Amino acid sequence: MLQTPHCISPPIPYLCTITNPRISNNGMIKFEVTEEYIELIKLLKVLQIAESGAMAKALVDNEEVLRNGEIETRKRAKIRKGETIQVLGETIVTF
Repeated sequence: MLQTPHCISPPIPYLCTITNPRISNNGMIKFEVTEEYIELIKLLKVLQIAESGAMAKALVDNEEVLRNGEIETRKRAKIRKGETIQVLGETIVTF
């Protein structure tokens, strides 16, 4: 189940500048990107889809992540507003 991310100490900017993700009626996770972008592996960690950076990297390496319907192989792909990410049965829509 999706849990609300919390800032850690010392604060890491990408964890502290995002708003909490929202789950819509159809089960999709809506995630507000408040900066220009968020790196793919950071997004997976912030949403707690991946328990660690190593797990996030493994998901990408194993081609388990779809970005806008296509396999994404870049761990640090810049995810911007208006994108859809699918991983481990979860759908994330950025806005």
